[in-house]
Amino acid sequence: MDRFVNRQNIERYRRLAIETTNATERLQIMNLLAEEEAKFKLELRTAMLRRGAATGSSMTEKWSNEALTRNEGSSGRF
Repeated sequence: MDRFVNRQNIERYRRLAIETTNATERLQIMNLLAEEEAKFKLELRTAMLRRGAATGSSMTEKWSNEALTRNEGSSGRF
C-alpha cells in the first residue's frame, strides 16, 4: 500500500513541477519529489530484502540494486 501511495505522490509532484511557473513553488515541489523518491527506494529495498530473507535467496542484494538503478534512471524525467 505504501508503495502505491509513493508512486502516486511521485507522479503528482512531477506533474505539479511541470505546471507551476513560480520558481519558489517549483523548488518546494522538487524537494517533496526528492523526499518521496527516497521513501519509495527505501520501501522497495526493504521489500526486496524481506522477500529474499523469506526465500533464502542469495540474489536479493543484486535484485535490490538492479531495481533501484532502474528507478533512479526514471527519477529525472517529468
